[in-house]
Formats: sequence, structure tokens, C-alpha cells
Amino acid sequence: MPAADMAQVGLQAWWKEGDLLFGVPGSKDRPAMRPLIDLSPTSLPDDFAGWEPIGHTCQDTPRSTAALDGQEVEGAISGTPMHPIVQLLRSGRTLAENALGRPARVCEIRIVQADTMPGLELIVAWRSGADAKEIRGFTVFRIPEALGTPANSNND
Repeated sequence: MPAADMAQVGLQAWWKEGDLLFGVPGSKDRPAMRPLIDLSPTSLPDDFAGWEPIGHTCQDTPRSTAALDGQEVEGAISGTPMHPIVQLLRSGRTLAENALGRPARVCEIRIVQADTMPGLELIVAWRSGADAKEIRGFTVFRIPEALGTPANSNND
């Protein structure tokens, strides 16, 4: 289920356990937002110690793994750059998938705890546009806890 979708020229993201921060460091006043925690505008911190950058560079084959109820799941991209599909897989089987909803080059995928609610989030960092006006975007999907239950484990 989609939880957040943000895009802007120069947009960047950082993650630390239970928190996801978006902002534009080169902008006056360094505006920022934590859409999974609080929709109130804030400012980027002066020091990013303890924060991990997400999507600051593009990976050739973005993938991420995490444990969901003790079993490894993988986030991956299928489809085409004109129609990217975000997938959550377990042992090569599709547990869930969703269209990104726009043509884009997917740069990174992370499966992490990005808010204070139970359950993991799958973060997709993507880019579109010409280099000088490149739009950077981030789409966050919540991973339903039900996908980790034994009834949905796909262990035939």
C-alpha cells in the first residue's frame, strides 16, 4: 500500500531506524519533511550523523533484502523504464507488486522500518528528466504485516 510519494528537482532522502527525512539541501532555509511521521514542515539537520542517504546515487540493479517474520524477502523492480513495477518477493515468488505509476529510472530500493508503526516500508528512489532538470522522487510502500504470516509464506 503506498504511504508517501514525493518528487522535486534536487530532492534527497535520509533514513534512520523509525524515521525517513526528505529535503533539498541546496535550498534557502533547507526545508525538510517527514511524511511518515508528521506532515509539518521542518528543516534539514546541520549534521547527518546517524542518517543513511537513500538514492543519492543510482545502482545498476536496485534490490534490497530484509527479514519479514524471520524469512528473507526481497524488493526488486520489473517492467520497463516506461512502466516500472515494484515487487516484493520471497524465495523468488511474488508476494506483492505495484506499479510505480510513472516512467522513471529506479536508483535504489530499501526495505526498512521508516516510521513508528509496526511493519516495514519499501522505499523506492527514482529519477526522471534531463540531467540539468532531473527530478528526484521517492515512493514509499507499506508492507502489510499479513504478508509475513505463515498462511502467506508461500512455502509449498
